[in-house]
Amino acid sequence: MRDTVFMGLHVCQMMGYKDIMNSYKFITHNAAKTLHLGKRYGIKENNPANFIILNAENFYDVLNRKSEILYSYHNGRLIAKTTPSKKEIMF
Repeated sequence: MRDTVFMGLHVCQMMGYKDIMNSYKFITHNAAKTLHLGKRYGIKENNPANFIILNAENFYDVLNRKSEILYSYHNGRLIAKTTPSKKEIMF
């Protein structure tokens, strides 16, 4: 989904920092509304725990650095895990 947001930002010419930082809503809040998830969406007690943890400090860095997904949870159960890559530039 990260690449979908990245492409959508370019197609819509949304290049401002604020636009980029709010673009995660395209695949989270807005998608939940479209799917009529209502009260089942969000981090609340008794909601399904479906979420990912990304290797970045904020969503701008996720898109800029194409950060990997570190953990993926479905219904509260860890279903996938990635070891972070190490990047080194040698001059």
